[in-house]
Amino acid sequence: MDHGGQEFTVDLLERYAAKGCGVITCMAAGNDVIVIGTSKGWVIRHDFGVGDSNEIDLSAGPPGEQSIHRVFVDPGGSHCIATVVGLGGAETFYTHAKWTKPRV
Repeated sequence: MDHGGQEFTVDLLERYAAKGCGVITCMAAGNDVIVIGTSKGWVIRHDFGVGDSNEIDLSAGPPGEQSIHRVFVDPGGSHCIATVVGLGGAETFYTHAKWTKPRV
């Protein structure tokens, strides 16, 4: 290994990571997958291995009242757990990479 050269590079997303879904509040990564939680209750999954993105709206109330507190993703990047905090308390959701709807 050449110690004078680069050991790794960081490629930027070509679009904003959470465009139109609020401010990023938390993030988790595993196996070429980044899962982002936002202030408007969205969970966005960017899969760099496949090259696609999925957005899931977890907010049940009026916009702006619920935000994603924390997201967890397994090392394989397939399973995600997200905690949503709002005025009525907190709820936890589970979703799989192949699902379109989360489960409470």
